[in-house]
Parts: sequence; structure tokens; C-alpha cells
Amino acid sequence: ALNTAGRIIPPPRKIPRERRETMKKLTSPGEEVKKVILAFIITLFAIAGNCYATEYAVTQLTDNDYQDDWHQINNNGFVAWSQGYAVFPKDNYQVLLYDGSSAHALTNDPFPIGNVQPQINNNGHVVWQKYDYGTPNGIFLYDGFQTRQLSDDGQNPQINNNDYVTWS
Repeated sequence: ALNTAGRIIPPPRKIPRERRETMKKLTSPGEEVKKVILAFIITLFAIAGNCYATEYAVTQLTDNDYQDDWHQINNNGFVAWSQGYAVFPKDNYQVLLYDGSSAHALTNDPFPIGNVQPQINNNGHVVWQKYDYGTPNGIFLYDGFQTRQLSDDGQNPQINNNDYVTWS
């Protein structure tokens, strides 16, 4: 037989019977393999079924004319942030904490004091930097009961879940 280009088409090769059986076994999974594949597919669907987003409630924490900056949320849904206003070149920021039910001011300093960069850990403890018109006034920690000054200066405070605090 010739193809459209006028070349000879070789006859189909005959595959020996034993090789055909081997190929059939490789391409046709046995019952055990089918069970494993089916179990895998069912597992994938079960995992995918758990991946759909659940419904979440949106809670509005502020509704005012202030700037809300440096917000951070912990794994328990507590939120710490700085709220204030800026009147260049001075500003006034206070640190607030939402404890899952209501927001509380952790600071109440007069203008032009800034309480910024709050960080919260999973214990609900908050650390932040305080400054007076650009001059660092220290690092402060709220431990759930009281506020303590940790340093006379510093910036970029961080707190971990063991209450270790660092700053630069």
C-alpha cells in the first residue's frame, strides 16, 4: 500500500500473544489497583470538600475620622492597632486593643505623643513604640493587666508567644 506521498506503508507488525498479554496487564489495572485508585479519588474529594470557605462574621472595629494604622491580629481574633491623626509635622496616636468583644484604649497620651507599631501575641499582650514629636520615648508592654515601660528608647518592637520582646 502507498500513502498520499507515494511512499510504501509497511504492514502492521504482529505482536506475539504473550507480549500482548503483558501489555494488557500493564494498561488494564487489576482489581486491587482499581480499589486503590478509587480510594485515592474518594480521599481527594473528601479533602476538597473540607477546603470550602466557611462563613465568617465581619466585625467593624472603628467608625470615625481617625487614621487606623499598624493593625495586627493574633490567632485568637484579638486586634491591636494605632489610632490617631496626623497634623504635619506632628501627630498623635493611641494604641487600641480589641479583645474579641470590645475595643479598649491602652494609651491616652496628649498631643503630640505617638504610640505606634503595636504588635500582639496569642496571649493578647501588646508591645509598642512611644515617641514625642520624633524623639523615641521607649518601648511599652501591656500584659493583660498593666502597662510597663521596657526601655527608654527603641523602635520596631516585636513580641513572641512566650512574651519575649525585641526592638532595635
